Amino acid sequence: MNKTRRVAKNTIVRSAAQVFNMILSAGFLMYVTRKLGSTDFGKYTLAFSLSSLLVVVSEMGVHTLLMREIAKKKDKTNLIFGNILIIKLFLTVLFFILLAVANYLLNSPREVSYIVYAMGIFVLTTSFFDVINSVFRGYEKMEYEAAFMLLNRVIVVASGAFALYIGYGLKGFATALVISNIMSLFPAVAISFKKFIAPKMKIDADLVKVIFKEAFPIGLMLLLTTVILKSGAVLIPLFKDYTDTGLYGAPLRLMESLIVFPLFFSNALLPVFTALYTSRSESLIRWYEGSFRFLIIIGLPFVIVVTVLANNFVRLLFGKGFADSAIVLQLLIWATFFMSLNTILSYLLIATDRQRLNVITYGIGAVCTVISGLILIPPLSYTGAGISLLSGQILLFAMAFYLIYRTLFKVSLIHLTVKPLISSFLMGGLIFFLKEWNIILGVLFGILFYFGFLFLFRAIHREDMALFKDILRQG
Repeated sequence: MNKTRRVAKNTIVRSAAQVFNMILSAGFLMYVTRKLGSTDFGKYTLAFSLSSLLVVVSEMGVHTLLMREIAKKKDKTNLIFGNILIIKLFLTVLFFILLAVANYLLNSPREVSYIVYAMGIFVLTTSFFDVINSVFRGYEKMEYEAAFMLLNRVIVVASGAFALYIGYGLKGFATALVISNIMSLFPAVAISFKKFIAPKMKIDADLVKVIFKEAFPIGLMLLLTTVILKSGAVLIPLFKDYTDTGLYGAPLRLMESLIVFPLFFSNALLPVFTALYTSRSESLIRWYEGSFRFLIIIGLPFVIVVTVLANNFVRLLFGKGFADSAIVLQLLIWATFFMSLNTILSYLLIATDRQRLNVITYGIGAVCTVISGLILIPPLSYTGAGISLLSGQILLFAMAFYLIYRTLFKVSLIHLTVKPLISSFLMGGLIFFLKEWNIILGVLFGILFYFGFLFLFRAIHREDMALFKDILRQG
């Protein structure tokens, strides 16, 4: 199979698996929120968010490095794989120490402590899954990653749902997730070792130094991104109760599922940006403007629909017990929109050798998100956490766009956004007035009018359509 067909096959297989995974996760979220209720879901949210935040310490970019090194140096993969596993085992000990310290400082009740440690094991198992997936990606065998991703998700969802169905409660639910996650890891490890590479568990001091040096910037970016995303869910229990944490956690988990779609698109742009910058192609600015406009045109109507119909979506997705989550959903859907735009800006900075500026912007964003959370959560609870996350994403956007404007391309933000913004707000007004009559027809009419307004305002040109086709083909 030639390179082009292999890349196309891998992209389709992995994307299809992730879409199925996202749909299954969304359905699972709907079931779990109804069975646990806002208070127990809040305990689960704290445990999962805290563990997800700290587990980055056990990763620190080594997964991405492993995939890259396997693709480049297949003759040395056994030694590289073995040393990365040794590093990861060492970092795993550090992860559990940090988790124990954090749990102690939170002074959690016994049940919550159990859930925290259970979720710690769960996310750590998932992290080891990512190591195995890095092997599959390095060998360009995405069908294995897709198969084990689906197997894992089906087993975990079925086990968790069954535990709740027979009345095992929160502790039983967490235990089922851990056991099923570990069980589904074993076949992936066996296939990886048998068909691809078995690790050579011999410490190479020079190689370890190189791994730490090259993986650290990747890990630092991952840590900063996770702090921005997860800090609100960890901070709320410090000032409020678990019910408020649950009301914030449900829209947050939905946001984490929805961001998959723009990431499909954004992840495909990094190699394009890099190639165009390396060849000094004048098409780079065209791709930058086009991809930015594409996400705005596609993303804005979705964001407006969710904002206008937030109460309806919350009742449909999470149940009546989460009615107060509507304001959080409205805030986080806008945070998701800015996060998708920030990914494009971040990738452009990376592709043009401005990684240091990118890290600085995310560092400032992480610090400001945490500080604003500490200020806003005590008086505003989950609303304050939502405002904190959204403001952090807006700040990131402003800094990254300004850096690109000053050092690369002087692109007008007003020129890119004014027509889609006007069209989307007109659409939102139409849906708002029609929702009492018929929500579904209101949304359909709204979307039709949105694209009608775009063409009326001449927001989309023939060259845009050609570029959009190229972008979709690349993604």
